[in-house]
Amino acid sequence: MKNKLFITLLLCASYFFGQNNNICIQEVLDYENRSGNLNDTALAGKNVFLSYTVKVTDWDDESTISNVKIYKMGAETRFFSEQVNMYTNEREVIVEIPDQKVIAINNTLPDAGSKQKADEFQELRKEFLDSCQVVSCESIGKNTKVLVLKVNPRQIQEGIKIVEMRYEYDTERKKVLQVKTTYHPDYKLKALLMIYRDFNTESTYNFTAFKGHFIDRKGQLTSKYKDYELVDSRDKKAGSSKK
Repeated sequence: MKNKLFITLLLCASYFFGQNNNICIQEVLDYENRSGNLNDTALAGKNVFLSYTVKVTDWDDESTISNVKIYKMGAETRFFSEQVNMYTNEREVIVEIPDQKVIAINNTLPDAGSKQKADEFQELRKEFLDSCQVVSCESIGKNTKVLVLKVNPRQIQEGIKIVEMRYEYDTERKKVLQVKTTYHPDYKLKALLMIYRDFNTESTYNFTAFKGHFIDRKGQLTSKYKDYELVDSRDKKAGSSKK
């Protein structure tokens, strides 16, 4: 269950969804960037903070909750949660998994083509949501609306394991509050709930060098992590950062 959440957290850190033409869906899509699209090119050079809570439920109705905080400025990213911490700069990424006592280090993936890939992802997402049925879109309070989408059965047959998506959003603050995704019974997860907490571009987080905190000059783990396993997957030809 923790491994499933670990993968889910990384996916959540990398992008936040959407496109469609229904008026309620368009509201959701317009608000999602406000809730935390870290790939938005308008954020370049800004010190960004994003926080959210993820609740993953399996088919035994066992749930794991993780509270995530992400700080990002340019190529520097810090990702913190109960299950995993991740530190990234322009050359390397270090992942700390306390429960498994593992420190993993690797080269950062190149940015080449990342905007193009993001655009392609958005287009695929748009096509997916366009195929969904709008079950309902209604107000549940003065400024709160709920949009429920049901996935086309044909999409499920083609490998999409999502059955339903439920968006709750605030029309006054123009913010998505939470998204609940319900999955098909043959998928490993039953449901995933993401609750957006905070998103701002005026963080005062100090992006200090992080590599020396984990690895000494000899390439060994520091004394604080002496009981951990080091998994070094770096391409030595690519070099390594002094951070």
